[in-house]
Amino acid sequence: ESTKEIVKDIMKDLKVAYQKLREIDNEYAKKIYKESIRKDSTNGLILLSFAEYYMQEGYTDSAFVYYDKAFCCSDLDIDDKISVILKFISNIEFLKQYKTKIINTIHLIPHEQRKFSYYAAMADIDINLEDYKDAKPFLDSALIYEKKNFLLWEQTLLVNNFLNNHDEVIRISTEALHYFKDKPNLYLVRAYSFRDKGMYEKAMMDIDSIMQFNINERMKIQAYNLKAEIYRELGDNENSDKTFEDILSFDPENLLVRNNYAYYLSIREEKLRKAEELSKYTIEAEPENPTYLDTYGWVLFKLGKIEEAKNYIESAIRNGAYNNSEVLEHYAEIMIKMNKCQEALEAYKKIKEIDSTYNEVILKIKELEKDCK
Repeated sequence: ESTKEIVKDIMKDLKVAYQKLREIDNEYAKKIYKESIRKDSTNGLILLSFAEYYMQEGYTDSAFVYYDKAFCCSDLDIDDKISVILKFISNIEFLKQYKTKIINTIHLIPHEQRKFSYYAAMADIDINLEDYKDAKPFLDSALIYEKKNFLLWEQTLLVNNFLNNHDEVIRISTEALHYFKDKPNLYLVRAYSFRDKGMYEKAMMDIDSIMQFNINERMKIQAYNLKAEIYRELGDNENSDKTFEDILSFDPENLLVRNNYAYYLSIREEKLRKAEELSKYTIEAEPENPTYLDTYGWVLFKLGKIEEAKNYIESAIRNGAYNNSEVLEHYAEIMIKMNKCQEALEAYKKIKEIDSTYNEVILKIKELEKDCK
């Protein structure tokens, strides 16, 4: 019997097996699968098919025995193997439970088949499990094989951004721009990393580059907001305020911008009535948002409305900011202003529990322990 005839015979058997599965004649289907394997025990397609049969029947461990055998076969196309992995990845609970088995199976793929799709699948496993540090080297390897895949560049940048690898974000986005000069978000993500590294001039140049594109409003707001933050960090409050005002001119309902702008004004103790108006809008829109409640309370405190300030800061704490050092510090400052020494001391002690390295808080505790006696 020739090889062609054997393959033809096996494929005929598999067709019957699939038909029997559709008819829920599982035992007969199993018998046909076993007969096919007896005829050709190294045929990757047969082994994969039998693995799928066991998986469908709920025999996961048995399925992986045949997945392992199938993945070892060079004759089984890499795309067939990756499609199995992608199916596993799509089920997060299954992925969590069988991560080790899945990875061990992938590692059986012959080295000559390990190209873009192999490394991308490995990265997807780690990303879906939020193991971003483990995903990074697989993404780097995938990029060696595939430079024209913009989604891959984006995914790699997102992972490095999450890991605060600003040098890598700058390097990768710069390389990506060689292939995708028309993607303004590459300039934006690089600008954020330049800013975080204190490279303000380069960040501003990237923002200027973004503005040359016909960008959507969301990206425009992101770019302007970053610009305002950079001006503030450079001590140029005039241009920072002007940029925040520019954002609100075309997006007057932007709560985050309103909140941040109001908070910065309160810190500087400037335009406090303006800050009150900006901040009040945010708590009317989201009355249980602890960040907005804290900002409004702090603006009121700066305006000398101490009792009102106390109520809003307490509301921020009740709504989730009970472990937020900044909010607790605001509360402590209000308590000091109200001559409630013990309450202020307790708040500072709570901050110390959250961050034991906060030297200013340690000094405040020592001062208050003397004053509270």
